[in-house]
Amino acid sequence: MQHILHRFLFVLAAMTIGACTQAQTYDVASDFSTVNNPNSVWSYGYSNDLASSITTYSGLYEVSPGFLAWNDSTLGPDPFVGKNTTSSDITYSTINLPAGKTIFHPGPNGQYSEVTWTAPDSAKYRLKSAFTGYDTFGTTTDVHVLKNGVSLFDADIVGYQTEEAFSADLILQQGDVLSFAVGYGPNQDYGFDSTGIAAHLTNLSTAAVPESGTMAMCTCLFIFGAPLFIRSRKAKQSNA
Repeated sequence: MQHILHRFLFVLAAMTIGACTQAQTYDVASDFSTVNNPNSVWSYGYSNDLASSITTYSGLYEVSPGFLAWNDSTLGPDPFVGKNTTSSDITYSTINLPAGKTIFHPGPNGQYSEVTWTAPDSAKYRLKSAFTGYDTFGTTTDVHVLKNGVSLFDADIVGYQTEEAFSADLILQQGDVLSFAVGYGPNQDYGFDSTGIAAHLTNLSTAAVPESGTMAMCTCLFIFGAPLFIRSRKAKQSNA
């Protein structure tokens, strides 16, 4: 019986410790909001040049069933930032948008469409990002990752399913802004320029603050589990 209880406490402790030490993560697709813009640390908008702050999109519209996008109605349907909110791929016109993925598109007058992320804490973050051509006609865009308006990464997306990725460990201060931007590319034409954006950030410096219930569980396991573990170890040693 004691052996079974000891094993149970060991498994429970492993689960609880995992909950206590889980790192903070942020993901542009998982965190995408169809209600609020800005959405916590994420914002969706456009700018006329990469050195300017974004103007946040003011409205949400349904491009097609399940394909929802933020845009500014005064500019027309483009530029936009959107997501396939369904569990199936969506084909709309020449766009092939995989399930659960985010997408953005530049504007007709050279506007960059942007997703920005504002650091909630001063910490070291691991960034993994990628840009993918989602227009079957052949995406032709320029894509960028910037920190406080300074370029960290620049590339061109030329062709359907062409991908460019950027990863880095970044020391960020609270309030620093990472921008993920798409422009209309080397052909200077905004048509057929739908581009996928993936961005995932992990806080490497700090663990997520445990909920009060989880912290209480950790404390109880230490108070009651430790003596049982010690007695179990002594019993094994005496039987050896």
